[in-house]
Amino acid sequence: MTINEVIQLLGIAWCYPTLKPISRSLHGTIYRFMGTNEYVQLASADPAAGMRIYWMELVGRIHLAGATAFLRQERWLQAMVSAACGSNYLAFAAAFRGLLESAADIYDSLNGVPTMLLTNRPMIEKALKGELSERVESQDLENKLLHYSHARKPLPNEPRPPDAQIAKQSRICITRLQGSPSGALHDCYAELCNIAHPAALSVLAFLQPTSDEELHLRADLDPDQIRALTLTHAEALSISIEAGLNLAVMLLACLNNLRHHDSVTPIISTLDLSNIGLWKTIGPALEAR
Repeated sequence: MTINEVIQLLGIAWCYPTLKPISRSLHGTIYRFMGTNEYVQLASADPAAGMRIYWMELVGRIHLAGATAFLRQERWLQAMVSAACGSNYLAFAAAFRGLLESAADIYDSLNGVPTMLLTNRPMIEKALKGELSERVESQDLENKLLHYSHARKPLPNEPRPPDAQIAKQSRICITRLQGSPSGALHDCYAELCNIAHPAALSVLAFLQPTSDEELHLRADLDPDQIRALTLTHAEALSISIEAGLNLAVMLLACLNNLRHHDSVTPIISTLDLSNIGLWKTIGPALEAR
């Protein structure tokens, strides 16, 4: 398949031209964090300065989350496009699985952050301006960001890390994104796992029955299998693409509309976000000055 045929098959003509420009614009971002001892001394001597650093670093971590969420989804989507163009069914299924798992993780970890930014905007901007003397922290936001960036499966016999740093099973995150313990995402994920794992579907991908007694070994079935898989799970693919990319872009757009900080992504302000459901709700309020 040509790249244009793949783009049409995946239904990504709406976003594909913007993926690389946004990715390039994010490259080179630097995040800086104050050492714990230095922060404690500063916050004790000057509470307003301490709150400014606290919220400046949280804003930076939100940008880090939005940027890496976008890049991760972009890479998985590019891998699907490359695999389809290269007629590699197994690689396509593995990348599709990665995209779905990534989208579910992004949604599970970061959903709610844009609304939190809107709800607390006056306080956050006051802190960023260095005018918030009382101590106002957000453990919930810290845990969400920590879970997104640092959650993992503990190694055998290692001490149990904090709950926020323990990765959830993918099916739990998929259930949250689906809003139900069954549905299109679960059906798609089950098939993708059976293809990507060394299981029956990864073997049958190369076999074509010609009768009840005969099988032909084929190494040219990939394009048809990619089309069939994509069309069968079109709903799950659409959700996986939109949930991950849209939430990542939403986080960056929210920060663009927050004052008194430098964690901005100008290219995001050139995008039309009017078709994103949540942006219709919070966008006008965030853009208002």
